Amino acid sequence: MPQSIRFITKEGEIASNVMDGEVILINLGNGTYYTMGGVGDRVWALIQKRATFDELCQALTTEYEVPIELVKFEMTKLTEKLLSEGLIGINRDTAEAVTVERPAEKLKYISPELKKFDDMAEMFALDPPLPVLPKNDKK
Repeated sequence: MPQSIRFITKEGEIASNVMDGEVILINLGNGTYYTMGGVGDRVWALIQKRATFDELCQALTTEYEVPIELVKFEMTKLTEKLLSEGLIGINRDTAEAVTVERPAEKLKYISPELKKFDDMAEMFALDPPLPVLPKNDKK
């Protein structure tokens, strides 16, 4: 994965929300939904900030106790899957660099895993969800 690739969310096509540390994504076009646990909530937040692949990996190694080699390997697999499922896009325009403050103590790294569910696709096709899911700010 080229390090300068800048990821973007697909506003209006994908609804997203983070609940209890898990990302929920719904493809509004076909009703397929996804969950992403582990550090997936942090990955999604960085993608929403239009982070490059390199910025994404650097942020995770700054915030979590994990070697850069593992992060690059897992983020390559994850971002390729997010791209192939049409959940994110690539923007080659320049944008401000995403900066991350070093935490006082690194957090435990739990590999993100994207899970796909299509059991509700027919229901979403009949009654599509709202484009923006309500925020759940409970932590």
